[in-house]
Amino acid sequence: MTDSLVPTNTPTRLIPSDLMARARDYVRASKSESTLRVYANVWRAFSAWCDQRRLGAMPATPETVVGYIVEQADRLRPQTVKKHLAAISQMHKLAGQESPVQTEPVRLVMQGLRRSKGVSSCPKKALRVEHIKKMVATLPDNEVGIRDRAMLLVGFMGGMRRSELVSLDVSDLSFEPEGLVINIRKSKRDQEGKGRRIGIPRGKYAETCPVRAAQHWLGVSGIKSGPLFLRLDHAAAVHTRLSGRSIALVVQRTAARAGLDPKLFAGHSLRRGFATEAARAGAAERDIARTTGHSSLAVLRGYVEAGTIFEDCAALKLDL
Repeated sequence: MTDSLVPTNTPTRLIPSDLMARARDYVRASKSESTLRVYANVWRAFSAWCDQRRLGAMPATPETVVGYIVEQADRLRPQTVKKHLAAISQMHKLAGQESPVQTEPVRLVMQGLRRSKGVSSCPKKALRVEHIKKMVATLPDNEVGIRDRAMLLVGFMGGMRRSELVSLDVSDLSFEPEGLVINIRKSKRDQEGKGRRIGIPRGKYAETCPVRAAQHWLGVSGIKSGPLFLRLDHAAAVHTRLSGRSIALVVQRTAARAGLDPKLFAGHSLRRGFATEAARAGAAERDIARTTGHSSLAVLRGYVEAGTIFEDCAALKLDL
């Protein structure tokens, strides 16, 4: 996907091949692996769509992109269509072509699409403290159960994205008398890897303490370095890191065991749950953001408002 780094009329033969290879590596590093996968999948779909209609994909005309948008709008939400446009635009820029996305026809069609379909989303539900307690109580006392307990409690109490959780290495953990200090080396909003450190205090109860759960997992697994949360099936190679999708599956599987509807929850329910539950407990937004790493208080405030929607509710004043 990132092979076309320069315009086609640039004499690339004058540029040493090793420098071009290193340049491609830097281009790949400018985006997360998940973003690159999305872009690659979208570009394959767009190219196939163009081929079927004998239209040029590179460079594409604004009219071609408009046709693609209209057809995708029948099955995709406006936000997802917007991601498709980002991929198409990026591919044109990498190839040295002018993007057909940043044009008036495309802008007007997208504006109409948003007005017609709306832009609201249906995010997965936030996990509450009571949910977490029920879920971890169902986990067996075997290696998988011990891993999953540590993963759920650390992810929830750390307000972590699933990508942050699976990216943790053993070396990112530091146990202190007050609790656990975690070094998050890189995240969705920190692609340059400035990093941040968060503190997870010891829990009030042994069975739901994230610090004890992490220590127990390290002791049982015997891992001393490398990925913190590993696959535990016989087909997995030694020290194979879990994927972000695995976090969602663990959340859903454990939710089902606890009698909850698994379709309502996903990996993001841990992060969303921490923010809403902390808000319910009276934590200040700045303190919640210090843990979650939210750079936008507007986004965080959406979580907080969802968690406190019944507090100071005007309807409570009514005698009904």
